[in-house]
Amino acid sequence: MELYDKYSVHQILVKPIRLFASPKLKDKIDALHWLRDKAEISDLEYVYPLVFEKKTQLGLVAAEIVHDVMTNLTGKQWGSIYDKTKYLRIDKENLTFLLKYPENLSVHLLGIATLNYNGYVREKALRILSGVSGSDVVPYVLLRVYDWVEPIRMIACHVLRETLTASNIDALITNFYLIDKMKNILRVDLKIIQAEVISFLKDESVTGRIKANLRHPNVKTRLLCYSILADRISNDKDIVELAARDKSFEVRLWLVGAISKLEAKQKHEVIRVLLHDKSARVKVAVLRSAPEMVCNEFKEYILELARDEHTSPREAARYIAKSSLLIEDAPDFYRDRIRTRPSGGAILGLGEIQAWPTNDEGFYRGQCRFHKQECSGGTFIKLKVRNGKRIFQVMT
Repeated sequence: MELYDKYSVHQILVKPIRLFASPKLKDKIDALHWLRDKAEISDLEYVYPLVFEKKTQLGLVAAEIVHDVMTNLTGKQWGSIYDKTKYLRIDKENLTFLLKYPENLSVHLLGIATLNYNGYVREKALRILSGVSGSDVVPYVLLRVYDWVEPIRMIACHVLRETLTASNIDALITNFYLIDKMKNILRVDLKIIQAEVISFLKDESVTGRIKANLRHPNVKTRLLCYSILADRISNDKDIVELAARDKSFEVRLWLVGAISKLEAKQKHEVIRVLLHDKSARVKVAVLRSAPEMVCNEFKEYILELARDEHTSPREAARYIAKSSLLIEDAPDFYRDRIRTRPSGGAILGLGEIQAWPTNDEGFYRGQCRFHKQECSGGTFIKLKVRNGKRIFQVMT
């Protein structure tokens, strides 16, 4: 095949087919095949008009490229798609021609037409699209719910209500960014239609489909599903267990916020697990969300967190311990821990409260011998004197 670059392909695609000169039909088809696995949204300006060509093979290859580009869009890319496609050349009178393509292709061809700058084109394309089945219509309909032309917006709301079926659950979840964005639209109040969509997603009949997405690779999608299921966590242990084991600290932080919905026994178990979390942010969130329960039922672990290697949980635990009198004399607490169970967190904790008598310098130097074994990630602690003050510096 002839060597191409995108510029030359674009030039071939925009020129009319000629009988005795270039480009011929075969030249255009070859150019589309070269472009197929490299196509981006910006290429649709040259590819999309070809779907109206009566040459069956040429139009089909162009439609397949449009399909590939649009199906590869991710959440937030849909939010900016209008500006990238609104000026594509579309003949309103030929929109019904797009129904001659297989349905999985025509849904995207008509969907792009609903993004056109011309309101008459948008309205007609949306009406035709409403008769096309499949979950691929969902993002296009959601985008038209934002439309500034009221008749188009009303049609979109009607079609959206028709798409609230179990078969479209995954599409609604995948495109929840567009649903969530409704609350930020100022030109019209979309809170009612947004509430209808969320209410549908919370319905018991679709709970199983929502739970299936708790293992979705995208953390934002998982967070959405957890938030939808928040009212069910007290009756469904699986949701809590999955959240507690989730690899993203964001999901585990969500679980901290949902602790209040749990019964006392469940709450105790979840707090116990999250206090041992590897994320400092999660530990701090637990300490701040349930300080009384933590103080009453996890006294020993509060004292352990008071010498944690991370600053934020160490400070939060120390504050709770001092407030509840678990630690009466913080300097003595840290000195005792340094003597009996030395750790980097204990030395740093002592340094944070600035309690270094002059005659203790030798003691601290002697207790720093453990640093290579105790501190993770190659971190160790060095005693320095700066501006007349003794400080412990974390070195990496």
